[in-house]
Amino acid sequence: MLVVSPKAIDDLTQQGKVAAGATLNMGRTGLALVGHKGSARPDIGTVESFKRTLLEARLVAYSATGESGIGFLKILDRLGIAEAMKPRIRSNSNMSSLVESGEAEIGITGIGAGLSYTQLEYIGPLPAAVQEYVYMAAGVGANAKSPEAARALLKYLGDPAVVLAMSANGLEPPAAK
Repeated sequence: MLVVSPKAIDDLTQQGKVAAGATLNMGRTGLALVGHKGSARPDIGTVESFKRTLLEARLVAYSATGESGIGFLKILDRLGIAEAMKPRIRSNSNMSSLVESGEAEIGITGIGAGLSYTQLEYIGPLPAAVQEYVYMAAGVGANAKSPEAARALLKYLGDPAVVLAMSANGLEPPAAK
């Protein structure tokens, strides 16, 4: 089984790499700000305060790979501060290590990841007006060695109680159709 974007699942299904009818739209997670444990929590409740927090930061870390890093760069463009932020942002495959070490003051990550870090301070989600989302879907590979077990896992992940638990950990369920 693999977890990727819904578009990737659709593309892989059309290519015959994911079994038709063996997919699950899992939902989306927004981006959040994290900081060094015990540091002052910046105000990010409005677009202006979030923008000010970024511009005043010595260094902001973000993921070098994945959708959260791409989303963060889009946000900088929309805020009109991409050029001003270039010397103050650093991508890393392990964003949390830059913040943990104090090299970066703050980091941008997915809400679920931000909530799970024990060595970092979860500051909160980005303001709704600038929020970017990472969408997730799961599918069973067409050549899976244990397709029935993978299908059972998809069914389990779609169970309302599991969806509720994932929602409490930053994954918003997909919109009802």
